[in-house]
Amino acid sequence: MRMLLLKRSLKWRLVMSLSIVFILLWSGVFVWLYIDLKQRLQDTLDQRLSASTHMVMRLIQQLPLHHLDENMLQKLHQPDEQEHLIACEVSLFSSDISLGQQVIAKTRGAPENLSQHKIGLSTWHNGTVEWRSYVLRKGDLQVVAAERMFLRDSLLQQILQSVLVPLLLSLFLCITLIILIIRKEFRSLDQISQHLSQNNLSYAQATHYLTHLDHQYIPLEVQPFVDNASLLVHQLHQSLENEKEEAKNIKNKYLKYILCTTLGILIPLIAISRVYLGVHYASDIIAGFLLSISYLVCYITIYNSIKIGESK
Repeated sequence: MRMLLLKRSLKWRLVMSLSIVFILLWSGVFVWLYIDLKQRLQDTLDQRLSASTHMVMRLIQQLPLHHLDENMLQKLHQPDEQEHLIACEVSLFSSDISLGQQVIAKTRGAPENLSQHKIGLSTWHNGTVEWRSYVLRKGDLQVVAAERMFLRDSLLQQILQSVLVPLLLSLFLCITLIILIIRKEFRSLDQISQHLSQNNLSYAQATHYLTHLDHQYIPLEVQPFVDNASLLVHQLHQSLENEKEEAKNIKNKYLKYILCTTLGILIPLIAISRVYLGVHYASDIIAGFLLSISYLVCYITIYNSIKIGESK
């Protein structure tokens, strides 16, 4: 029953509607922020990956590569079972076809097929691990820089968490302010509703309350409704008072008719009984009746003249 009343409440519907609108709006902003931030983060990290590759290429070009011997190359190829989050590999392409590609520098834990990807940016998998790499080749040198996509996803998740907390706080604050503002603006209407909902409230009290309301606190859109309600209650109260007065007059009228009828019956019965018992003659009864009628005519004439004088 309470939930049904809440659904019919204008205040409750306003709060729910505005809350849903704000939640949908904030959700759309968060989705847009996620997509835009993910793309911008991808571009920024790709630029960093490319810059790192070019930096390594410039460093390698300054080294005397012709002094590398077999022992140094074997040390570079020492296995490392642990895969790291980032990897880099420098390869030398010899003009001798029999030698082919030689890896002259490589970070420990780098994937085996690091140098086999296309030049530029690419995303690939090494087993179950997803990598993002940038391949740069200048002359006989090739530099590959790569990093795990897990690193990017973790960074994006941390950024979104730092953004989501103030976003949720601002949403909660907005909904709280909406509730407080609606409660404040509907306070006068709630007071009117509570006062008029009393069981022992009479029409006279309702009319007095509505006619003495402070219009300053009533919304402009609700003012015609309050005025019409006040007029309706006043007319209803006046109608009930008129009906009570008419009922009272009808009751007095019926009493008058009953009294006149009773007296009209008693007068001839008394006269007949006096003659029947031999107490008076018929002439006495007739004389008394004529005398009573003359008195009644005089009294009616005097009463009407006094009443007409008061009305003037």
